[in-house]
Amino acid sequence: MRSREWRVLGLLVGGIGLATLLAVGGLLAWSRWQGSSADGMTNVPLAVDKSVGINTDLSRRATVERQEALAAMQSAGFRWLRQRFPWSEIEPEPGAYDWAVWDAIVEDVGQYEMQLIAVLDGSPAWARAEADAGNPLAPPTEARSFGDFAAAFAAADS
Repeated sequence: MRSREWRVLGLLVGGIGLATLLAVGGLLAWSRWQGSSADGMTNVPLAVDKSVGINTDLSRRATVERQEALAAMQSAGFRWLRQRFPWSEIEPEPGAYDWAVWDAIVEDVGQYEMQLIAVLDGSPAWARAEADAGNPLAPPTEARSFGDFAAAFAAADS
């Protein structure tokens, strides 16, 4: 064989060896990540709570309608409720919070024994950059402003 053929053969064998080494390493890492029991079977942890949830917007419903909707969700077997809490509606002016609608939602969800997943999103016009004035989902110019809102939200629950 000529030297060029030996070089190509060496690269081919080296490439196959490297691919094999990476595959074996990947399989070992994956098996350790999954865990294994004494009998060698792979253990995959299962979720304890296998209940289902629903996305909704209860803020647009009157009290009676909201409670009827929650009763229907509960009877349908929903245990988790994902509700959006728009920053722009809760804090329209810096430091001026309006929790009335949102407190009622949290209270009603609790009465129907559902777990609330609160989604804090959006930004009020006062917190956005001028270029984002018309985009309620734009991030605030100061991350601290959102942090202050999140802290107030957490404190309002306690």
